[in-house]
Amino acid sequence: MPFASPPTRRGIARWGLFLLCWGLTAALVGRQAGFPEMGTLEDKLRHFAVHGDEYDVIFVGSSRIERGVVPPVFDAELAARGRPLRSFNFGVAGMEAHEANALMRRMLASEPARLRWVVVELEGWDPVLENENRFKRRAVFWHDAAETWSALRSTAALEAPLAARADLASTHLLHFAARLLALGRGPDAVRSLARTAGQTSPDLERWQGFKPYTESSYRYNPLRKHFLDHPDDYREAIRRLEDGAGVAASPADVAAVRAQVAMIRRVGRRSVHLVPPSPRAVPRLAEHVPALLAFNRPRDYGELFAVDQRFDHEHLTQEGAERFTRLLAARFAAEVLDEEPDRLAALGR
Repeated sequence: MPFASPPTRRGIARWGLFLLCWGLTAALVGRQAGFPEMGTLEDKLRHFAVHGDEYDVIFVGSSRIERGVVPPVFDAELAARGRPLRSFNFGVAGMEAHEANALMRRMLASEPARLRWVVVELEGWDPVLENENRFKRRAVFWHDAAETWSALRSTAALEAPLAARADLASTHLLHFAARLLALGRGPDAVRSLARTAGQTSPDLERWQGFKPYTESSYRYNPLRKHFLDHPDDYREAIRRLEDGAGVAASPADVAAVRAQVAMIRRVGRRSVHLVPPSPRAVPRLAEHVPALLAFNRPRDYGELFAVDQRFDHEHLTQEGAERFTRLLAARFAAEVLDEEPDRLAALGR
């Protein structure tokens, strides 16, 4: 069997030229494509790209933030206290810590002029990618270099067999490669050429990112139906929450949240971490964040856990969200703004 001949200089040059052209094309397509088609997240990214300089406070997190924090109510409460600020809800259903971190990094890189406070939902840094979400556009989108590295560190800290961790690590690396090479982004580039710059939903602007449930959701949503049909499940979850004190934070959680605080601080903003009223245990990370507003204590915030204020186990009704937002604004004023009078005076607010 004849041996394969070694590559020639001309062959190496051709491969180098091919890779260079591929890299340049990927960069151009990625730049032109802008945001991939990602539903609510895409809408909010486009809105913030145009209106980001108008906000002093942003809220980042999952649907518990998206359905729970009402910026017009928050702003009105602060204005009534003589602290006029403007806020935007960047909560998105299904958003977990690593995706939220990549989102904040992107937003902060745009240097929004008025932004001073980033309020982030506090949760564990779970690197697991569910099979149904793997290689979806959102999953690829958040795998920039920094967050892929963070996800790999979280993966290494998992209490799981080595083979499972290796599979998850390789999956994160493949997501990073797909993002780097702009795989599948051609349609996004074409779509972006036809989109009107700054075009956003009227409801998005009206509610400043808050997403109320529709009337049909109250009637037909399966999570709400389960919640109403099985009240004992909810009561048991509340009982466990009252008896527990959160879950132990892993070293990866601690390292990740400290890096998150440092990232926000480096660009001159202040981080505030938020635990919404939800019957779920969160890692004990209070000592590692500069400000924590926790509302997951039924004994202190029983009105937020009342059945008539809940849409389902995890989410509030619109009435409940407005009640929660008023309480949040009061604590934000007392525990965050009152500690920064000199900064507010400098802002002329």
